[in-house]
Amino acid sequence: MSGSPEVVYPLLVKPSDSSGARGITICHSKEEVSDALQLAKDFSKAENVLVERYIDSREVTVFWLFQDGEAYLLDIGNRHVKYNQEGVIPLPVGYTYPASILPDFRVKYEEKFKKLFSNCGIANGMMFMQCKVENDACIVYDIGYRLTGSLEYTHLERIFGVNPLKMMIHFALTGEMGGEDLNQKICPEKRPYAFNVSCLAKPGTIEEIQGLEEVRSIPGVLDVVVAHEPGETITEKMKGLLAQITVRVLGVVTSKEELYPTMKKIESTISIRSTEGEEMMLPGIEQSDIEGFVWGE
Repeated sequence: MSGSPEVVYPLLVKPSDSSGARGITICHSKEEVSDALQLAKDFSKAENVLVERYIDSREVTVFWLFQDGEAYLLDIGNRHVKYNQEGVIPLPVGYTYPASILPDFRVKYEEKFKKLFSNCGIANGMMFMQCKVENDACIVYDIGYRLTGSLEYTHLERIFGVNPLKMMIHFALTGEMGGEDLNQKICPEKRPYAFNVSCLAKPGTIEEIQGLEEVRSIPGVLDVVVAHEPGETITEKMKGLLAQITVRVLGVVTSKEELYPTMKKIESTISIRSTEGEEMMLPGIEQSDIEGFVWGE
């Protein structure tokens, strides 16, 4: 059509009302868009589709906590995604906290977001914002007004003595988030470093997950969460979805220098074996993923 803006590829085609990376396609040409639109519709209850520019850059997640109309910036973590499978979007293999963009975000965006939340009437709960970082700016591409599947409340309780899960259970039972003075507890800059190792498994049936007890004994590990037990199958339809995450390991360390060695030790200790005798675990975190992206001295 004359006068139409030029379409710049790649494009991201996704459902407007889905989650867990379901129904998402990266399109590199016009020929791929038709199938991508149909897939996105199949995963949308309203059959609504979003098409947007695909930004291939580093990711961070911003976490907020709300109590009686007050918004508190809990943390900002690096979301380390990996291109370790053909034909699907990259999935997270780990998170590190705090992200190097934290101080800049607080100066440029924190108060603006708080005004937005206030104008929207958000009073109690938790929110996460997944962002792409482009030219030192956070471009929000997904928001969830809920707890996350990546279980941040585990390390937040250790770091700040604040557990959003417990607070939201308290709210569900009493109508209140609790009387804690969050201003006295939450200080994103003054805290230990935290990590989340997300172990992805390729399609197959799990025979055994080895090394879990050894991982639990590694200094700094707070919790080991198994999402798929032996006997369960990672299907081809799960490929490219967050459902491929089979084990999550969360923990804290006292210095940036400990992050990568601890995360790599966890990955090298865990083995996800298939009924065919193969290793199902996909490649994970690398030192280059972390260097320069974690804030602090």
